Amino acid sequence: MQANKHGVAVVVLAAGKGTRLKSQLPKVLHPLMRLPLLEHVLRTVESSGISLGQRCVVVGHQANVVSDFLLTRSGEVWNPVLQEPQCGTGHALQEVAKAVTLGECVLLLSGDVPLLRVETLAKLKQAFDEQRTENNVAMLVVGATVENPKGYGRLLQSFDGQLQAIVEEKDATEEQRAISLVNAGIYALHWPTIAPWLSQLSNNNAQNEVYVTDLVAIARQHHQTVGVFTLKDDSEMLGVNSRADLAECHRLLNERTTRHWMAQGVTFVDPATTWISPEVLHIGSDTILEPNCQLLGPVSIGDNCKIGANTQLVGVVSIGNHTSVLASVIQDSTIGNRCSIGPFAHIRNQTVVADDVRLGNFVEVKNSSIGANTNAAHLSYLGDSDIGSHVNMGAGSIIANYDPIRKTKHRTTIEDHVKVGCNSVLVAPVAVGKNACVAAGSVITEGVAPDALAIARPRQTTLAGWVSKTLSSLLIK
Repeated sequence: MQANKHGVAVVVLAAGKGTRLKSQLPKVLHPLMRLPLLEHVLRTVESSGISLGQRCVVVGHQANVVSDFLLTRSGEVWNPVLQEPQCGTGHALQEVAKAVTLGECVLLLSGDVPLLRVETLAKLKQAFDEQRTENNVAMLVVGATVENPKGYGRLLQSFDGQLQAIVEEKDATEEQRAISLVNAGIYALHWPTIAPWLSQLSNNNAQNEVYVTDLVAIARQHHQTVGVFTLKDDSEMLGVNSRADLAECHRLLNERTTRHWMAQGVTFVDPATTWISPEVLHIGSDTILEPNCQLLGPVSIGDNCKIGANTQLVGVVSIGNHTSVLASVIQDSTIGNRCSIGPFAHIRNQTVVADDVRLGNFVEVKNSSIGANTNAAHLSYLGDSDIGSHVNMGAGSIIANYDPIRKTKHRTTIEDHVKVGCNSVLVAPVAVGKNACVAAGSVITEGVAPDALAIARPRQTTLAGWVSKTLSSLLIK
């Protein structure tokens, strides 16, 4: 999506330090389900369907770190605007006004409020357009009704629903503190109306900061209308100011995501301990997810699968239908239909596994392709390899792919219907031809022709009666 100079401008506030987090990492870069808080906000904007104009992120504390993140992320281009020093939300908006030209409508969001839904943002823009037409609103303030409003600014409305004032708790009367409608810190602004008022904002308060909320009083002084957009779900306004807030966001986001997939026909044995990233692309019907498994990233799982307890699917992972994964880790790999993975398998680095494959106990596969009906049931390492179909890798079989002298890795090819015996080592680069066999305990350093038996071990020597003779000699002594 290209920026439209006539589209909606979005300003995301991300300059804060996050003192209560007690961290060297900027607050907005703390991870929530693997993605930084700020990334959740930016993706919400990019997925909203709103025609976007200027896109700005206000940076301040560790500005270079946050700016580098904006430059390296995929997706739309977001322009950093420096706020130095950080003197409040109103001051941040003043700095944006100096730096860039904004369109008619500006959405002002917070980079530490990651649970705002895509559909909510789209409805906010729609509500702003409607109220702009009907009531000529200068700004729309997002609020929510909460059970415990302590700590939030209260929204004071008139009988017709217009916003009269935002009163901070420390300045509120007892009657005002009883109001449960609070400020969510999200705004839609009619920029041609609002921009001239920014110079009227002051820091004449106990915190010596400039606040966006003061725009409400200025609007009333100019006899302009300010509306309220009320969230149906107050969790969408939860900001992260502490580790406890971050943990609560994890819980709420996970609950939201698991409920979505349960409605699609997926079984969660224990939703509270099963962590599902909102990035997950697909989970097929009648798939079962057992406790303590994690799906983190753009994961896709087919129908009738079983994702067993203590399994991690991380990154770009695709799993076919009727596949079972038990207590294993799969990263950035593809697994076919009717496969059996684990327990305690580790599959990673763009491995592609075909249908009807068994990768069992303590098997690690890295950057490899595995053909259909192939088995590696126990204690194997298969690295940088191309393995055909109907291959059997015996227990303890290893592909030694790393050359420690040259510090390079080499590939190994194993063709169809090969049998590799237990405790064998294939030293890459090497190729094993179709229908060949590798005897147990062999170290293979040269290619094996098709239909051949390769034995690379000392010939067994048997000494008849050795035990009795040895014991007798010991008794004589």
